Amino acid sequence: MSLTIKQCFEFYDNFKVQKSELKRFTFLDRQFTIVRFLKKCKKEIIGEINYAFYESDEDYLISFFSGERANYVHINSRFTQNYPSIYENIDEYENYLAIYATFGILINQSFQLQSLNDSKFYHKDFVRDMSNVIFYDEMFRLNLSSFVGENESYYKAIYTYGKDYIFSVFSAMMNHQIDEITCIKMLRMEDKIKDFRMLFRVYEKMILLAKDK
Repeated sequence: MSLTIKQCFEFYDNFKVQKSELKRFTFLDRQFTIVRFLKKCKKEIIGEINYAFYESDEDYLISFFSGERANYVHINSRFTQNYPSIYENIDEYENYLAIYATFGILINQSFQLQSLNDSKFYHKDFVRDMSNVIFYDEMFRLNLSSFVGENESYYKAIYTYGKDYIFSVFSAMMNHQIDEITCIKMLRMEDKIKDFRMLFRVYEKMILLAKDK
């Protein structure tokens, strides 16, 4: 049985190698201040958040978690196939969702939403207004899996689950905190064992280099 989106985040938050140092705001801060921060520090912010774009059976379009150690965004590709007509394609829609979730994390919120109009997220209008500014101003493309060639399909996992999430999962396995079967399950690669092995070779070198620093 696959882990839930929230369980993936909880694992990541527990096992993340480096603690997040992302600056946080509140909904009491001016929207202009938060938008300016994202524009100025976009690269650093993206580096502090793990973005995942995989299909889930759960009924959430978008999930974002602001944790003690980690920040995690999940966009459910099961729902982005039928994107609203105001977007030109799936990429544009996923970009907007990623921006929306990023602002959610910047104001230190954790929510799982079935739609962007989900009434349980009280700050949706506040976040939507900021997201619209960035969407029309900035390039914010994070899911590049469609550019990966078939002969390097294992690289798709980096965009599907997020670079740092995978780093944390493989680090936990190498430190004997989880076994290989659990690691495969965490990456949903039960039917892609060859890709799993090739991806591990790439990350094993990265993890060993990080340990030597």
